[in-house]
Amino acid sequence: MPPPLELTPEDEQAVSKVAAVIARRNLATPAIMVLETGRPLNFVASQFLVFLQPFATMLLNPREYERFTRILEHREGVNVLVEAIMRADQAVQSRRRTPHDDQDASDGTGIGAPRQ
Repeated sequence: MPPPLELTPEDEQAVSKVAAVIARRNLATPAIMVLETGRPLNFVASQFLVFLQPFATMLLNPREYERFTRILEHREGVNVLVEAIMRADQAVQSRRRTPHDDQDASDGTGIGAPRQ
């Protein structure tokens, strides 16, 4: 069993970077579902990530990727990643909102005009 999870600022940065990429691609919900479903297998999955390292280092540099796989070896690591994805997704969604999204309709009916 691995020692308790203690995140350094660099660890948090690596998790935030992965979470931001997931959120920008609108994959927050599927990613969270996969993480929660695979929670009992998180250690095995983290070992599989070592196998994927040559491909995954396109997203993270090798040092960040090593940190990320080490984080996912811990049960708490899944919670950390899920929370980071939720925060990143919330930030992405708030940036995508436009002033028009806050108004249902200009005529007061509550039905917005179709966008063109």
